[in-house]
Amino acid sequence: MNDQTTDVRNFILQKIRAAAEVKAIAVDDIGDDFDFFESEIFDSLGLVGLLTQIEGELGASIDFSELDPEEFTTLGGLTRITEAAMKS
Repeated sequence: MNDQTTDVRNFILQKIRAAAEVKAIAVDDIGDDFDFFESEIFDSLGLVGLLTQIEGELGASIDFSELDPEEFTTLGGLTRITEAAMKS
């Protein structure tokens, strides 16, 4: 994992920390395959809120039309999408 990937991943983990704690999920235990919907940390509106924060705070412009919606639901997928959007 390179520095930018680590930074993006940590940013996302910071943003989901409160929601994870409500569900008694330790952020340190969250892996790349962690699914936000299956864990019930977020519903669709919660995920939209997270994406809005990512775009606003990291300056990532995510083009949703070319991406698989299921990729947004995991930590690893969202990290990859965000990192790619930051490079473009």
